[in-house]
Amino acid sequence: MSKNQKIHSISAIKIIASILCVIVGVLSLIFLAGDGFSYTIYVPVLICSIAIASFLISSCLVSGILHHKKVEQKKIDAMTKWINIFSSGIALLVLAPLIIILFSAKGVSIWIIFLCFLIAVSLSVILVVIGIVKIINICREPLDEKYTLFEGENCPCWKKSCKYHGNCTACVAHHHNKSRKTKTSCERLKEKIDIKGDK
Repeated sequence: MSKNQKIHSISAIKIIASILCVIVGVLSLIFLAGDGFSYTIYVPVLICSIAIASFLISSCLVSGILHHKKVEQKKIDAMTKWINIFSSGIALLVLAPLIIILFSAKGVSIWIIFLCFLIAVSLSVILVVIGIVKIINICREPLDEKYTLFEGENCPCWKKSCKYHGNCTACVAHHHNKSRKTKTSCERLKEKIDIKGDK
């Protein structure tokens, strides 16, 4: 089995598992509610199954987007931890309402419920933001040190689909002619190299 086939197989397994999780949650809602069980049993089962499905689908989507953008597989492998952190943030956001449901059933003060809910949502947002920032940073970093600055054939820029990729003159002109002047990947990397050299 080739690497691409393996990646597609893993994605397919994640999608099937997420669908099964949602089905389990919906069936528990139908049967447990029908048998007169308390909502504090079947609603948490439903929310937890949707949270697991959200984790699987979001990690699958991020990996799919990275492959579509033609990011090197080594970089995607390096991002696995951050993709999981991002997906955990999404799953936690889905789980957050469970705090309200369970705490309300126990008669906990509305202010404590609100505080716990706010902490859960804040933590989920932090995880999502950290995951996104780390994924973008890894995308932008060169795969290794085997590149030459300002030499199109070994362009370190991660935007492979950019029409200026590999064309140094056009790339520099594009970045410098913007209303808000920006630096090319080579210029940013040169600054980092110079800073390391000064230390």
